[in-house]
Amino acid sequence: MTPEEMNKILGINPEDIWVPDYDYDPGYVSDEENEELTKILESLTEDDLQTAEIVRVNRWDPSDRRVIYRNEAILQE
Repeated sequence: MTPEEMNKILGINPEDIWVPDYDYDPGYVSDEENEELTKILESLTEDDLQTAEIVRVNRWDPSDRRVIYRNEAILQE
């Protein structure tokens, strides 16, 4: 029996394994994440702020990117 046939019998779709059972809100920031982001922002130096932008990238899904800081003056140049 192939793994695909076994999954059909068990009712498992491998593509849905990483889909959470709860209603995930991508805009929600937990208290732990908020505290971590606050520490990161407070640790930025003046040199860091001269960059165009600072982006937080999800380690498990690199396509999930959130801009933490954006220097609009540099981006307009």
